[in-house]
Amino acid sequence: MKVLISSLLCLMSFFSLGQAALFEARQLIAKGHYHSAYNLLDQADPNNDKPDVLALKVEIALDYHLATKKHREFAFGNIEPSENLMAKREIAKGAHSFSPLKVDSLIKRQLAKKPDHFRLHYMLGRYYQELYMHYGDSADIPGGMLLKFMEMHFRIA
Repeated sequence: MKVLISSLLCLMSFFSLGQAALFEARQLIAKGHYHSAYNLLDQADPNNDKPDVLALKVEIALDYHLATKKHREFAFGNIEPSENLMAKREIAKGAHSFSPLKVDSLIKRQLAKKPDHFRLHYMLGRYYQELYMHYGDSADIPGGMLLKFMEMHFRIA
Protein backbone atom coordinates (compact mmCIF):
# COMPACT_ATOMS: atom_id res chain seq x y z
CA MET A 1 0.00 0.00 0.00
CA LYS A 2 2.84 2.39 0.87
CA VAL A 3 4.48 1.67 -2.47
CA LEU A 4 1.25 2.47 -4.30
CA ILE A 5 0.80 5.75 -2.44
CA SER A 6 4.46 6.70 -3.01
CA SER A 7 4.12 5.91 -6.69
CA LEU A 8 0.97 8.01 -7.00
CA LEU A 9 2.55 10.95 -5.17
CA CYS A 10 5.63 10.73 -7.38
CA LEU A 11 3.47 10.62 -10.51
CA MET A 12 1.38 13.57 -9.35
CA SER A 13 4.54 15.52 -8.55
CA PHE A 14 5.95 14.74 -12.01
CA PHE A 15 2.70 15.85 -13.68
CA SER A 16 2.30 19.01 -11.62
CA LEU A 17 5.92 20.00 -12.25
CA GLY A 18 5.25 20.00 -15.98
CA GLN A 19 1.98 21.92 -15.59
CA ALA A 20 3.58 24.51 -13.33
CA ALA A 21 6.43 24.96 -15.80
CA LEU A 22 3.95 25.41 -18.66
CA PHE A 23 2.01 28.04 -16.72
CA GLU A 24 5.14 29.96 -15.73
CA ALA A 25 6.62 29.69 -19.24
CA ARG A 26 3.46 31.17 -20.78
CA GLN A 27 3.72 34.09 -18.35
CA LEU A 28 7.37 34.62 -19.35
CA ILE A 29 6.47 34.50 -23.05
CA ALA A 30 3.80 37.17 -22.52
CA LYS A 31 6.54 39.40 -21.05
CA GLY A 32 8.93 38.73 -23.95
CA HIS A 33 11.26 36.61 -21.84
CA TYR A 34 11.68 33.91 -24.45
CA HIS A 35 15.13 32.74 -23.36
CA SER A 36 13.96 32.37 -19.76
CA ALA A 37 10.80 30.52 -20.85
CA TYR A 38 12.74 28.08 -23.02
CA ASN A 39 15.30 27.44 -20.26
CA LEU A 40 12.55 26.86 -17.71
CA LEU A 41 10.90 24.27 -19.96
CA ASP A 42 14.23 22.65 -20.74
CA GLN A 43 14.95 22.28 -17.02
CA ALA A 44 11.46 20.93 -16.35
CA ASP A 45 11.77 18.35 -19.13
CA PRO A 46 15.40 17.95 -20.28
CA ASN A 47 14.67 14.68 -22.11
CA ASN A 48 11.59 16.02 -23.92
CA ASP A 49 9.37 13.31 -22.46
CA LYS A 50 6.33 15.52 -21.76
CA PRO A 51 4.39 16.22 -24.98
CA ASP A 52 2.85 19.50 -23.83
CA VAL A 53 6.19 20.86 -22.67
CA LEU A 54 7.81 19.80 -25.94
CA ALA A 55 5.04 21.48 -27.95
CA LEU A 56 5.61 24.78 -26.14
CA LYS A 57 9.39 24.49 -26.57
CA VAL A 58 8.85 24.04 -30.31
CA GLU A 59 6.47 27.01 -30.39
CA ILE A 60 9.08 29.19 -28.70
CA ALA A 61 11.75 27.94 -31.10
CA LEU A 62 9.71 28.60 -34.23
CA ASP A 63 8.15 31.91 -33.22
CA TYR A 64 10.60 33.61 -30.88
CA HIS A 65 14.16 32.61 -31.79
CA LEU A 66 16.81 35.27 -32.36
CA ALA A 67 18.82 33.04 -34.66
CA THR A 68 18.73 29.49 -35.93
CA LYS A 69 21.07 27.02 -37.55
CA LYS A 70 18.93 25.30 -40.18
CA HIS A 71 16.09 24.98 -37.65
CA ARG A 72 18.06 22.32 -35.78
CA GLU A 73 19.54 24.70 -33.20
CA PHE A 74 18.02 27.88 -31.86
CA ALA A 75 19.25 30.96 -29.99
CA PHE A 76 16.89 32.90 -27.75
CA GLY A 77 16.85 36.21 -25.98
CA ASN A 78 14.70 38.15 -23.59
CA ILE A 79 13.29 41.39 -24.95
CA GLU A 80 12.05 44.43 -23.14
CA PRO A 81 8.54 45.81 -23.76
CA SER A 82 10.05 48.67 -25.77
CA GLU A 83 11.95 46.27 -28.05
CA ASN A 84 10.78 44.48 -31.19
CA LEU A 85 11.73 40.84 -31.76
CA MET A 86 12.29 41.29 -35.50
CA ALA A 87 14.51 44.32 -34.91
CA LYS A 88 16.44 42.46 -32.24
CA ARG A 89 17.00 39.59 -34.68
CA GLU A 90 18.59 42.05 -37.11
CA ILE A 91 20.96 43.62 -34.59
CA ALA A 92 21.73 40.36 -32.82
CA LYS A 93 23.47 38.68 -35.74
CA GLY A 94 26.68 38.05 -33.76
CA ALA A 95 27.68 35.13 -31.63
CA HIS A 96 24.89 33.28 -29.85
CA SER A 97 24.54 30.41 -27.51
CA PHE A 98 22.49 27.85 -29.42
CA SER A 99 20.26 25.18 -27.95
CA PRO A 100 19.90 22.01 -30.03
CA LEU A 101 16.31 21.02 -30.74
CA LYS A 102 15.75 18.35 -33.34
CA VAL A 103 12.08 19.11 -33.68
CA ASP A 104 11.04 16.43 -36.14
CA SER A 105 12.72 13.48 -34.41
CA LEU A 106 11.59 14.58 -30.92
CA ILE A 107 7.98 15.06 -31.98
CA LYS A 108 7.94 11.82 -33.95
CA ARG A 109 9.21 10.00 -30.86
CA GLN A 110 6.34 11.45 -28.81
CA LEU A 111 3.77 10.74 -31.53
CA ALA A 112 4.83 7.09 -31.51
CA LYS A 113 3.65 7.02 -27.88
CA LYS A 114 0.66 9.37 -28.27
CA PRO A 115 -0.48 9.34 -31.92
CA ASP A 116 -3.61 11.38 -31.10
CA HIS A 117 -1.75 14.33 -29.60
CA PHE A 118 -3.08 16.90 -32.06
CA ARG A 119 -0.95 19.81 -30.83
CA LEU A 120 2.18 17.82 -31.61
CA HIS A 121 0.87 17.11 -35.12
CA TYR A 122 0.17 20.81 -35.56
CA MET A 123 3.65 21.80 -34.33
CA LEU A 124 5.28 19.25 -36.64
CA GLY A 125 3.26 20.62 -39.56
CA ARG A 126 4.41 24.13 -38.63
CA TYR A 127 8.01 22.93 -38.44
CA TYR A 128 7.84 21.44 -41.94
CA GLN A 129 6.19 24.66 -43.16
CA GLU A 130 9.03 26.74 -41.68
CA LEU A 131 11.63 24.48 -43.29
CA TYR A 132 9.93 24.81 -46.66
CA MET A 133 9.57 28.59 -46.41
CA HIS A 134 13.15 29.18 -45.29
CA TYR A 135 15.08 26.51 -47.19
CA GLY A 136 12.83 25.02 -49.90
CA ASP A 137 14.71 22.30 -51.70
CA SER A 138 17.95 23.12 -49.89
CA ALA A 139 16.62 21.58 -46.66
CA ASP A 140 17.67 18.08 -45.65
CA ILE A 141 14.26 16.95 -46.93
CA PRO A 142 13.23 17.79 -50.53
CA GLY A 143 10.64 20.58 -50.83
CA GLY A 144 7.95 18.29 -52.26
CA MET A 145 8.27 15.94 -49.31
CA LEU A 146 8.15 18.87 -46.86
CA LEU A 147 4.85 19.95 -48.40
CA LYS A 148 3.43 16.41 -48.14
CA PHE A 149 4.53 16.06 -44.52
CA MET A 150 3.20 19.52 -43.69
CA GLU A 151 -0.19 18.77 -45.24
CA MET A 152 -0.44 15.37 -43.57
CA HIS A 153 0.24 16.73 -40.06
CA PHE A 154 -2.01 19.75 -40.52
CA ARG A 155 -4.85 17.45 -41.63
CA ILE A 156 -4.41 15.25 -38.58
CA ALA A 157 -4.33 18.30 -36.28
